[in-house]
Amino acid sequence: MIQPCTAAVEIRLGQPHLIIDGEPTVPAIYALTDVPGGRWSWEEVPARNIRLFAEHGIHLVQLDVFSDDLWREDGSVDPAVAVRQIRGAVAVSPQARVMFRLHMNAPRWWLRRHPEEATAYADAPAEPDLDWGLNRHIEEDPGHPIRASLASARWLSDAVGYIERFCQALSALPEGDLVFGIQVAGGVYGEWHYWGFTNGEPDVGAAMQQRFRRWRHLRGLPMAEVPGLAERQQQLAGIFRDPVREAVLIDYYRCQHSAVAEAIRAGCAAVKRAWPRPIIAGAFYGYFHSTFGRQAAGGHLEVQQVLNDPTVDFLSAPSDYYPDAGGTGHPYRSRGLITSCRLHGKLWLDEMDKRPQMHEQDNDRANLRRNVLWGQARGGAGLWFYDFGPSGFATPAKGDDRSTIRHGWWDDRGLMQEIREATALRRSLLDRPYRSGADVLVVYDTAVNYQLNQHGQKGLGHFIDTFAHVGLFRSGCVHDEIHLDDLDRIDLTPYRAVLFMNAWILDASQRGLIRERVACAGRHVVWVGCAGYGDGQRLDPALAAEVTGLSLVRCAPDVPRNVEVDGLGGGRYQLDAWNDQTIEPVLAVDDARAEVLGRFTGTTLAGCARITLPSHTTWFLALPSDRPDFWRALLLAAGCHAYTDGIRDVVYAGGGIVCVHGREPGERCIALRSGRSVTINLPDNGGTVAIDAEDGSLLV
Repeated sequence: MIQPCTAAVEIRLGQPHLIIDGEPTVPAIYALTDVPGGRWSWEEVPARNIRLFAEHGIHLVQLDVFSDDLWREDGSVDPAVAVRQIRGAVAVSPQARVMFRLHMNAPRWWLRRHPEEATAYADAPAEPDLDWGLNRHIEEDPGHPIRASLASARWLSDAVGYIERFCQALSALPEGDLVFGIQVAGGVYGEWHYWGFTNGEPDVGAAMQQRFRRWRHLRGLPMAEVPGLAERQQQLAGIFRDPVREAVLIDYYRCQHSAVAEAIRAGCAAVKRAWPRPIIAGAFYGYFHSTFGRQAAGGHLEVQQVLNDPTVDFLSAPSDYYPDAGGTGHPYRSRGLITSCRLHGKLWLDEMDKRPQMHEQDNDRANLRRNVLWGQARGGAGLWFYDFGPSGFATPAKGDDRSTIRHGWWDDRGLMQEIREATALRRSLLDRPYRSGADVLVVYDTAVNYQLNQHGQKGLGHFIDTFAHVGLFRSGCVHDEIHLDDLDRIDLTPYRAVLFMNAWILDASQRGLIRERVACAGRHVVWVGCAGYGDGQRLDPALAAEVTGLSLVRCAPDVPRNVEVDGLGGGRYQLDAWNDQTIEPVLAVDDARAEVLGRFTGTTLAGCARITLPSHTTWFLALPSDRPDFWRALLLAAGCHAYTDGIRDVVYAGGGIVCVHGREPGERCIALRSGRSVTINLPDNGGTVAIDAEDGSLLV
């Protein structure tokens, strides 16, 4: 007789652990997609792949279920589809434990009954979903679909009731004993992006208008309507929103994002209330990188609300899509800031939804190893293998002459063996205390996106959150990433350098915290862009000068938007704004005390400089860089540890391992933090090698 499954996320040995039936478990999952042809566990090809993963040591399975398939017009919930999904998995994997992706979006009958609760777009009318053929429920999500507003109080109340009834009905059945978690899903593709995020402008509908009026009333603010398209497209302060003249628009975005965070928290709380024993609950949320320059329109800006909620056990996201995010020799990375999740005791789960190339199996194996070990190095991170293969949905890889794929993406002997070995290594390290291998801390602000103009002049913000950090992975040094709001949670002792990548709006408390906790102990503090240029009330270079300790001036619009650096480690580098010459404002250093390292092209204006102060060293970069040679030179000058002797490889370190990934074959000399050096060898066409962080012994 099967005992009912229990699951939790607990901090053990310095990192979040997935605990199933009382035992720490490697958070590695096989996941079917929502696409017809590959979404049902009982069908032949999905069943084969569930069995293959079980044979290679992975018994955790994720399956989708939708409100249209469960939630009836009379308000009842029929769990039959979910029951059949579980039975299909267990039939081929008797040890299977299941996590459902439970979609909260309103079913079509609900939308017909409550048209006044729908999203209305500022830029175009809503369009109905296609109603023919095999139905993929989320097919039309990226456009202007007819969907319940995420600000609708009626929708949220009804959706929470639906979740509770689903949990009560399924948990009462024998199949419910095998459920270890529920991922509540909503918004575009279930990823909690607001409707219209991709190609539109949300949400001017009646439900949002009501929420916005209530939002402002509770804050003692005068009545206002949701800003329309013209107000969103105006440019009053360059890349910024003017905190006075555009206060209503900034407030609207805060209201919109709060509605999304509230829905996630309510969904997770419903799972915890209604399931009769402990299971884990979480959601897609916390995306920071690769959000297409659309953070304000539909990114995840209220991440602190979700991280601070005790009913939320995990956050998840597809891994970075661009640039250079999947191929051999490039850095695999998460879209969220995992160190912040770890500080809050949350598990992070990557959705690995990039198809192996198949015709380059050695590279595929190296990439799989890199991806699985990334989570070990970061601490408290896992992943699921998301399999579009059985559906034939994804386009074929370059060099593949098959028009569609009808088997599993990992249905290959060599790839499955690699998955077995990489997860086995992680399993062997479960009882090792976690310590990061980083001495560089990269700090990002999420809330700054409320005050960034996303129409026209969006290049700098998007370059910062998606491109600028890529070079850090090849610098030879290792970095952690956190949200600005978590600076008071982290022990800063290990970090030799702290990089503030987009800390452009800082209030008085944040400025004090940075001054007291960060800019001290001989640390190197690096400011990128318009550091501290605003405080929420005004925009002023004097505010930037205050936070950096340097005298700064605003550049004239005709000053070239690139900086030539030639005073750093003997190299020549260029800082630029993604070749966007319209970026405004841009600051320059005007301080006789500073050591000038680079100037704006063709001018005497300093765009890269540093100054050594009694408590710390300040660096100022007027514009960012994605070049690994630049970051290596800066970090070595700051006294940071380099694991490699160059910039050709990607390095991860933490959780007891040092992982080196590269495309070029040959020997590498790896310098461990202990002072010991070891030599490793990357095979032909490149590969991934992991060594023990303490003694340098080869692990895989």
